[in-house]
Amino acid sequence: MKTINRKTRGRALFGIALLVAFTVGCASPRAALDLDLDTVNSSTRVQLEHGQIYTVKVKENITTGFRWQLVLDNTNMELVKDDYISPVTDSMIVGAGGERVYQLRAVRAGTCKASFTHGRPWEPVSNPNKIVNFKIK
Repeated sequence: MKTINRKTRGRALFGIALLVAFTVGCASPRAALDLDLDTVNSSTRVQLEHGQIYTVKVKENITTGFRWQLVLDNTNMELVKDDYISPVTDSMIVGAGGERVYQLRAVRAGTCKASFTHGRPWEPVSNPNKIVNFKIK
């Protein structure tokens, strides 16, 4: 019968510990969540844990002058990132649309209303096109 030396056993246990830590970390309630804004309706409600990141994606074509604008009604959520991602194509097509990506973080317990309006920054703001209601634990 072959015995395993202490060094090999220690490495194996370390590897198992890393695997368990990584798996638990992936299942954490702070994992990012995604929402396609095209699927939002008037009853869209999202529940989050404190510190959780929420990503909202929506199609946008900045070459038209129209862009999505976000307004949060309080400081329970904070905007972490607001990026425009250009389309990746073999030949860059002039006027091709891309995607707007917002990342929001739940900062404190309570509620927060995120209003998304599609328009041109130099024109008067109309009523929000999409509203997402957040409840933060």
